[in-house]
Amino acid sequence: MDCYICSDEGVTTASKGLCPECSQFVCGSPSKRSDGRYHGAQCKCSCKKFVCKLDMKDHSDDHGNSTEECFPGFVIDVGAAVLEATHNLLMREGADLRDRAAAAGEDFLIAVGPGPKALRQVLSGTNVDLLEERSIGDRTSFSIAPEKLTFGHLKRLAALAARAISNVDYLYDLVASGLELPMTQRRSLMAILALHADPGKQEPSPRVTKFVPDESVRQSLSRKLPDPSFLADITPAPYFERGADEARWFLQLGRFEGA
Repeated sequence: MDCYICSDEGVTTASKGLCPECSQFVCGSPSKRSDGRYHGAQCKCSCKKFVCKLDMKDHSDDHGNSTEECFPGFVIDVGAAVLEATHNLLMREGADLRDRAAAAGEDFLIAVGPGPKALRQVLSGTNVDLLEERSIGDRTSFSIAPEKLTFGHLKRLAALAARAISNVDYLYDLVASGLELPMTQRRSLMAILALHADPGKQEPSPRVTKFVPDESVRQSLSRKLPDPSFLADITPAPYFERGADEARWFLQLGRFEGA
């Protein structure tokens, strides 16, 4: 069976598992797509179920955990993709770069946070045109309008991605134990962990399997992390509960700071 999200995007990709939340087949890592995207991952919490990106946030909430705890590999992959895409677009304008930043940002906002429900709640009754509601089969999701992305949106998106990566348990241990990375990317990862760690982060749940990065995650950390100087220039995201407040912080940047 083909991945239902890829099919909606006009791409044929073999599925890797059946999401128990929506009963749809979805692709996984390693990606078979030229753009490197994939749409599902195995939960590392007690259930070990394969979940699609539209359901990751709610599935994690049902466990009483964060997306970083339940889907650490996906969080690193999509977070690194966001950092790479936002860095490239901030350095150089281009329609293809905007499309990549919008695609990576969509994957992050839907799967990691704030999640579809919070976005729908915040967007209700507003005239925000950055996010457009769209249907994927009988599901409701959101896409980012590439031409509406401001530099302010990109910087906040990068801040959210850096914070999410820093919240993945065991990355500190992996860096300390000598995770094999090129030196520049190693410094970038250390900058993320040092500058963007969430002060409200809780201790790892005993119900979560210890995270060991697979080849896809190692490649994301090795290839996609931008220069540490870029990460140092990104103002860390403030601490708030993931959901509506996070969505407001990201979406209202243009109105309140003129970015």
